[in-house]
This record gives sequence, structure tokens and C-alpha cells, in this order.
Amino acid sequence: MDLSIYFSSIEFYNSEYSNDDIGCHTEFFNPSNDFPEFENFDLTIIGVKEDRNCFKNKGCSEGPDAIRSKFYKLKNNWNDTKIADLGNIEPGESVSDTYYAINNVIAECVKAGVIPIILGGSQDITYANYQAYEKLEQVVNLTTIDRKIDFQHINETNNNSYLKDIILSQPNYLFNYSNLGSQAYYLNPENVKLMDKLYFDNTQL
Repeated sequence: MDLSIYFSSIEFYNSEYSNDDIGCHTEFFNPSNDFPEFENFDLTIIGVKEDRNCFKNKGCSEGPDAIRSKFYKLKNNWNDTKIADLGNIEPGESVSDTYYAINNVIAECVKAGVIPIILGGSQDITYANYQAYEKLEQVVNLTTIDRKIDFQHINETNNNSYLKDIILSQPNYLFNYSNLGSQAYYLNPENVKLMDKLYFDNTQL
């Protein structure tokens, strides 16, 4: 499948980094390079510039390049790990279009045995990530690090309710869910009861 249709190139170049930086050892999809043959890599970096379903965190769509600007300056201690940065998935006409692009990309990476790492966008993108494994009919475990459990009971999908869509989807491929770092004063008691009922793990600070 040609994944390049989902991506825009990024302005990151190997020449910007010293020889021992991660950025020097990453193949970028930029205006000077063709889209990487993702199947030939161990890790793929995927930016997502979507924040329309984000509540009180607008601007997180700019996260991918902000993370890259710091990450690629870190030192490379994984010389045998081949990394490709596929660029950014731009917002679709609707948020559902963005989700569709994400789950197609993730599914193709997983099928190829390549680990996808998603940067940026709002937290509801986790649902699109889960949909990829749903498409592959592959059972998964999910771990989040969050001050609260995002299981708000509303009809729409957003960064406060995406867990509802994952947990209630049928057929369901979620084997276990764990949240790390929750804080009691942000937790809805009903959500805590639900976690216990489903034998999910909630580790509080």
C-alpha cells in the first residue's frame, strides 16, 4: 500500500545534526528525499497534526515538529536500529478522515513488522491507533499515563472520552488497560468503579 498519500514532508535534514545524534541516523521524508520504504525500517516516526477533538488543549497539533526539534538532537545509542520519519499526517476534511488515515498507516506498519511511534495531536488519536489493531483483528494491551481516566459519557469522541469508544467497541480486541499516575482529585468515582469491575489497572500517585 502506498502510504505516502497520507503524509506531508517535513523540514528536517540529516545535515543539521552531528554524527552521534539520532537525527543524523534517521531517514526523513523531506523536500529533498522521497518517501521512505517504511518496510525496511525498525521504527517509523509519524506526526499527526490534528486537534479538532481536543478540549482545552488547542495547539497540540503543532506538537510533532516541536517534539522532533528536541528528540533528534539526542544521542544515538541504537546503531542497529533503523529509523524512518514518514512526515506528518495532515488533518482530513473531517476528524474521521484523519482517524482513517492513522489506522491505515498503523495497520500497514504493524503488518510489516515495523514499530510505529505517533507524535503529537490530541489524545483521542489513541482511538484511531486502536482501530488499526481492530482492523487486523489483533488483541492488544493499552497503557496510558494520565492524571485521570478519559471515560467521559458523551456521544462524541474527544480527548476526554476516547476510552469509552475503545472499551465499548464490538467486537472488542482490548485485552487489558492500565493507567499510570492518576490523581484522586481528578478521578470520576464511577470511572474508578468501572476500572475495578473490568479488572483494569489504575495506579495512583
